[in-house]
Formats: sequence, C-alpha cells, structure tokens
Amino acid sequence: MTISNTASHATYTGNGSQQIFDVKNGSEGIYFDAASELYVTVRVDDTVTVKSIGTHYTVAGAGTDTGTITFLTAPASGAEVRIERRTPLTQTLNLTSGGAFNPANVEGVFDKVIRALQDQSRGVSGGQASGTYDGDPLTKTAGGTAWDGEDLPAQGFADGENDDDLVTVGQVNDLLAGNAGNGLFALSSELDAEVATLNANITAAVAAHVALDDPHTQYALEADLASTTDAAKGAALVRMMPSETGGVALPITTIFKRLELAPEQFGAAGDGTTDDGTAFTNLIAAAKTNKARIKLRADYNIASVGGSIDFPVHIIGPGKLIRPNNTAIPYFSFIAGCDGSILEGARFSYTHGSTTVGVLHSAVRITAGRGVVVANCTIDGGGKLYAGLISETTSAVDTLFEGNTIIGVVNRAIYGYLGTKRLVVRSNRIDGGVGGVATTNYGVNLNDGTIAGCIDAVIDGNVILDTVDQGIETGNLCEGTVIANNILRSSSTSGSAILVQISNSNRGRKVLVRNNKTKGWGNGCYIYQTDDFSVIGNTFEDMATAVLVTDSTEGLVANNNSFNASSCHYWYANGDNMSHLGNRSKGGAATYDLIQDASSDRFRYNDNARNGGSGVYSVAGTNISAGTNT
Repeated sequence: MTISNTASHATYTGNGSQQIFDVKNGSEGIYFDAASELYVTVRVDDTVTVKSIGTHYTVAGAGTDTGTITFLTAPASGAEVRIERRTPLTQTLNLTSGGAFNPANVEGVFDKVIRALQDQSRGVSGGQASGTYDGDPLTKTAGGTAWDGEDLPAQGFADGENDDDLVTVGQVNDLLAGNAGNGLFALSSELDAEVATLNANITAAVAAHVALDDPHTQYALEADLASTTDAAKGAALVRMMPSETGGVALPITTIFKRLELAPEQFGAAGDGTTDDGTAFTNLIAAAKTNKARIKLRADYNIASVGGSIDFPVHIIGPGKLIRPNNTAIPYFSFIAGCDGSILEGARFSYTHGSTTVGVLHSAVRITAGRGVVVANCTIDGGGKLYAGLISETTSAVDTLFEGNTIIGVVNRAIYGYLGTKRLVVRSNRIDGGVGGVATTNYGVNLNDGTIAGCIDAVIDGNVILDTVDQGIETGNLCEGTVIANNILRSSSTSGSAILVQISNSNRGRKVLVRNNKTKGWGNGCYIYQTDDFSVIGNTFEDMATAVLVTDSTEGLVANNNSFNASSCHYWYANGDNMSHLGNRSKGGAATYDLIQDASSDRFRYNDNARNGGSGVYSVAGTNISAGTNT
C-alpha cells in the first residue's frame, strides 16, 4: 500500500469521563499492525505512568489507520494521555532463491520500514523508550525522577547573560574568555574584590609583622601559637567579642577564667592521694582575681591548707576534699567580704586525723559575711572531726545550712556560736554514729560562749539520729529560736532530744518548740532557765520524761503527745506562770502523768488526758488553776 500519513503519536487531555481515544493525530490516522505496537502513558502533574494493555486499556482496529484504545477507567481530568506507535525493529520475511515472488509481502516489509523511520524521526531511541518529539516540552522519564534528554545535545538556548538563562559549555567559555562585565565574568570580579578585602583585614590583624607571606612573619606566628613555655602567647592572639552594641573583644583565656576554674587547671592530680594543697591555694586566689566560679570534679587530697574566702564565690561539687591528717584549719573559712557566697554539692572526708577539740577542726567555718549558703554537701567526719558546719560571731548574718548530710562528727555536727544572727538550719540529715556506735555529742548546737547569744535562729525539718548527749541544744542568751518539724531518734537513755538551757546566769528567751517528733534519750524536751517559751504539738516517745521544765517562766506546753515515758510524762519544777493545756500521755512505766512541785507559782492545767484515764496528777505550789482534765 502507499503511505501518505506521517503521524506516529497522538496526545489528548483527559476530562475524567472519556474512556475511548482514537489512534490519530489531528486528521491523520496512525496505522499499526498489532495492538502490541502501541505505547500508552498518562501524565498527572510531574508523574508519568506507563499503562498496560489488558490491565488498563483494550485496543481495536489493528491493521488499519482507524484504530482506538478504550481505558477501563477514564483518565483524570487534566491528565495528559499519550499514544505512541513503536514499530518493532525486526524483519520476518524470508525470501528464498528461485522461490515465488509475492509483491504484497515485499511491499508490506517496505511499509513497515517506513513506519519505523517515522517512529525514529519522532525521537524514540531505538523504538524502545518513551521520548519527546519536535515541538513538545521536555518530558520526564517514566518514573518521573529525571528529565529525559534522549541522548540529544542542547541547542538554541539564550546567550547566558541573564539570571534565568540556561547556557551551553561553549557559551560559558565565551563569557569567561572576554565578555568582561557580564554574567559569570562579573561574578568572578566580585569574588576577587571580596578576597582583596579579606587579605587587607588579615594584614591589619598582624600589623606588627610585614606581611603574611613573609617567612619571618609565619615563623613568629607559629612559634607563639606552639609555645610550650608561655601559653599566654598563643592565647593572647585569640579574642572573642559579643556581636551586640558595645561588645568588647577579650582574650579567650580571660573569658574562660571568668566562667569557671577547677583545681586541675593549677596542677591538681585529683587522685585522692597526691597532695593537691598548692593547687587548691592557687585556685582560690585565681577565683578571687577573675571573679570565677569554682568547680570540684575529682578527689583532692588537701593535707594541710584551707581556703580563706574573702570574696563572693560559687563553689560547686561533686568533688571530694580529703583531709588525711590532724590539721586545725577548715577546708573553707568564710570571712569578711564573702557576702552571698554559695558552697553546694561538695564532699568532705576526714578518714584520718585526731579528735582534738577546737572549732578550727571543722569542714566549713563562717566567721563573717551575710547570706552565705552551704547546701547539699556531704561531710564524713570518720569519728575524727570536731565540728561539721560552723556559723559564729555577730558578723555572720543570715547563714543558711540546708540539705547537707553529716555523719561521724565527734562533737557538734552543726554549730551556731558567739552571736550569729538569723542562722537557718533546714532539711539536713545528721547521723551521729560511726559503724553503729554513736560518736556525735550534739546534732545542732547554739551557744554564746559566754559572749553573745545566737539571735532568731531557725532549726527546721532536720533528721537527727543517734547523737550521744543532745539532738538539738540552744544555750546561753539565745533569743527568738524556732525549733520545728524535726525528727530526732536515739538509742541513748540520757541527755535530751531537744534542750533549751543555759549554764550560767545568761537566760534564754522567746523559744518555740513545735511539731517535732522524738524517740529515745532521757528527755524529749528539756526547758531550763528560759523565759517566754512554747512547746506545742510535739510527739515524744520512749524516754524518761516527755517535757521537763525547771527554773523557767512564762511557759506554754500544749497539745503534745507523750508515749511510753518511764519516769514522768510532764514535769514542772520551780516554774512561774505555766500553762499545761490539751496534752496527752499514754503507756510506759511512769507513775505520774504530771508533776508540779511546791516551789512553783501560777500554774494552769486544763483539757489534758492522762494515761488511760488512770495516771496520777501531782500538783502543788501556789495559785493553781485546774480545769477539766481526764
């Protein structure tokens, strides 16, 4: 047959309902021998999907130029439907020598060759892959992951001088060769200018030298940075400056020192054995100079020195300071100038040494300063240390001891001394035993040293275990003391869980003992030679006497509970103007629930409940006022 139609593909746009599409391009029908010669794709946005005959569509009209394809499901609206003919590049006619000549068969082979040439002219690479054709936009591969150039070169692009131009290698070469001031050549010039500015800045930074390419300059710079004997040389060359307005460039070493210092920076070994005393001393001095925080990370053997703190400082653990011998110097002595200092999370160990009595044998001693805080530290006295934490003299104001753990101290775990003001002792844990044997005499002790009493101290929420003499003691001239919410336990049958007393003519005043829980000792609470006191809402258990009051005035004992007293639940001797109200007593071998001796004056008792209703009240003295008691 003759072939006058040249079309080899057809393109349509789906509308969501059309299923039948003609195999024709415009008015030209596209002849195909077999249904398998048609290659059908559907593009939605940038995704091209190859359709399969029988699965997605059927074919009618093979062997004609009036064929159709019918989609089983109509392509989506806006989808591009493309039908391409791909004539197989094979030849199946076999002509034999001397055989019959059939013109129709030969013409059929010629026709097939023409159709294959038409397909090739469309741009199908070998007839085996989807492609583009003249006049169509560049398409993607079937998977939609790359543009398909079909192995053809790029031609006909713009001159490459505009921002959105696509250029060829030849055009780029032309621009770089001589088209000054345009395109990539202009960009190269801008880069040259930037490099020149950078070189100028570098040269200014090393103005003391001739030029960076001078061998002498390079040697001097390298020698400074690599110096092993003078670290300041290299460090002085490195500076940092905040980007904000007013920022000042400082050497990196200055910035670092003002952030945090550690003993290792001053040669400390931190192995717990090597004497790190010199490093420790230098560390304190450097922290003062640079106003730096101190960080303790390892175990430091501080054999014979201590840190004298006369500046505001923040010292942080969890490092351990170890004292291996009998040195009468605290690890830290806070003196005048230390206002606002904080010591937290550090550990102190006295596993060796002596039991020498004296306030210098302590872990931390505060003799001056306002608002010094010691928090969350651990002190292990090992049965060797005289005192744990000390705040002393009237110059030590608003000291806070909070959350610390103190074990194995010989005399006083926490000591308020010589008139310290507004000392707060809160939420500490004090264990007076070492290896199951009680060693600590006092858990918390306030004492005037016959000079000045402690004023407005608060002892709150502490746990005190197994102290030998007293759990909490407030001594001479102490005024305005609050003892509240503490837990005190001991296997001792002597001493007092809470002792408010004096040892000379300097009487204490204004004491509140409230909501404490005690177990053990000889007395739950002993008030001696004290004026204006209150003992309210406490629980006392397993002692000789729950509350013992002697030689005191203006007292209120109310709403307490006493369990298992062996001598007397409540006992008043030589008191004046006492009120005993709403107290309870139960259990134990005590004969008396209440004793008021004959030397007392002005005693009121009301709404008290005796031991099972059968305990004995022994009330004497003058001006007695008895209410309803059971």
